[in-house]
Amino acid sequence: SSGWRGPGVEDRGPGSPEGRANERSLVVRLTTPHGRIIIPGDIEERGTRALLDGGADLRAEILVLPHHGKLQALHRELLEAVRPRIVLVSAPDGYASREVLDHARSIADVYQTGLGGWIEVGLAPGGFHIRRGNDGRARASLAPDLPQ
Repeated sequence: SSGWRGPGVEDRGPGSPEGRANERSLVVRLTTPHGRIIIPGDIEERGTRALLDGGADLRAEILVLPHHGKLQALHRELLEAVRPRIVLVSAPDGYASREVLDHARSIADVYQTGLGGWIEVGLAPGGFHIRRGNDGRARASLAPDLPQ
């Protein structure tokens, strides 16, 4: 565990204390009054196994797919543990695994940056608001017209 804490922030620790840098990615679950999002960084097999075996509650309405949606043997277990309604994939078209994407689409709405550009998620009473764009500008925060 990195010891990083804050209101609504749960440190799920590095996926794995050993292995490549990706495996040691910080994993956090953010909790708001309107929903939860889990961001597992760039963890791969070892980090995902450590996360799943850690015993923490991983349920969240939104999951950012780890390692840009590349195929790993544990993707089904992770999706089952999180049970997301929305899955975000930061990857160009053709980079994420078709198998992983198809499985994610069978249980959640999937948004991929490589297919529609940037993605903004607003959490508000009654649900989520998704905005997408492909105007070449990176988005660092929610647009002013989205509930904050």
